Amino acid sequence: MYYLVVILLLLVLSFIYDINGKLQRRDSWYNVMLVTFILIAGLRWRMGIDTPNYLGFFYHVYPTIDKFSFKDYGLFSSPLFALLNSLVKTLGGRFYVVQLIHATFINILIFRYIKKHSSYIFTCLFFYSFICYTTYNMETMRASISIVICLYANDYILDKKWWKGYMLYALALMFHAQTIVMFVLPLLFFLRLNKWGFMVLLMSFLVGFILSDLLRDYLFLLEGEEELEDSVAKYASSAKYGTGGGLFHLLAFFVLPTIYLLGTFYYLKNKKSSPNVNRMEPFILTGLVFIMIRTNFEIAYRYIDCFKIYFVILYSEFFVILIKDSRKIDKLLSYVRSTAILFPIIFFHLIYTYIISDSMWYRYYPYNSIFERNINREQQLEYNRARFAKFPRINREEY
Repeated sequence: MYYLVVILLLLVLSFIYDINGKLQRRDSWYNVMLVTFILIAGLRWRMGIDTPNYLGFFYHVYPTIDKFSFKDYGLFSSPLFALLNSLVKTLGGRFYVVQLIHATFINILIFRYIKKHSSYIFTCLFFYSFICYTTYNMETMRASISIVICLYANDYILDKKWWKGYMLYALALMFHAQTIVMFVLPLLFFLRLNKWGFMVLLMSFLVGFILSDLLRDYLFLLEGEEELEDSVAKYASSAKYGTGGGLFHLLAFFVLPTIYLLGTFYYLKNKKSSPNVNRMEPFILTGLVFIMIRTNFEIAYRYIDCFKIYFVILYSEFFVILIKDSRKIDKLLSYVRSTAILFPIIFFHLIYTYIISDSMWYRYYPYNSIFERNINREQQLEYNRARFAKFPRINREEY
């Protein structure tokens, strides 16, 4: 119910402020939505498939600050995230305090970034809410901190402020090891929507094949390491593990995103010349590179996550500009038309991600807060299934 109320409110605010251009109390409502997004994520209880392991690390692995040493947490062990947990633990805080700090940090940075790069802030929040809100806030806690820092680093790189950009990449690397790839990704920031861009996208599709085959070829090196072998095999062949394959997967994560990202960007670049979107051209194309790679190499989804905020801004600009460009029909009708045009990408994302897959559905629904702590059998089964075997079962109060 909480989710539905937020979505409906964002649609209303989008119509009032983004489409009709009202300014009164605009910033106040934006701040209200910021607090709402923070509290929903920060006060959740047992939600998100990665949460039980973050919880296990907090109570059973991370030490208090007097025993903390960076020697135990090297560059690729998320040392700053470990330090955050140790500080909270030392001060007697519970795990939900880490959640609150995390949700506050990433949402403040995302909200500021959206406001800086788009005039249609509530429409952006609408797309953010279903494209990557649950992923950033309830799943990849370490990676999402890295991702939001990289948003600002990418801006510096684009402005040729290399020192500032790479300093932020280095900071992001201290939260998640995947950021190491960002140090070379600026080599792709030359990409534009032209014949060279399309050639790189085609090559990326082939790279996915090659990486997948290589990973399978070297699985024998992991014999005896069952947990690691299983994880690597999962990424090498997602269909084998039920996370990929089939028509819905192909439509939701490859065909529709490719068509919509290219189509909406082409419209805004060549028909409407949107400055906000034009600036993000290399980021949108780089995100598409990873969509192509993911088709055959599932682990690439981690790097698609790094570019989803750019997709959010792109879809939002297209949605509102298409409405404002409709001079011959009523605004409400043009609103319906824009919704209908974007409905397939919204529909397949929501249906495939949250409804078709029972495990995904129970990750986030029904919503539980630390004040309620309601037990849902299916939700708790998924929660316990995701827990690393080395961690003891988590009791109801240990949060």
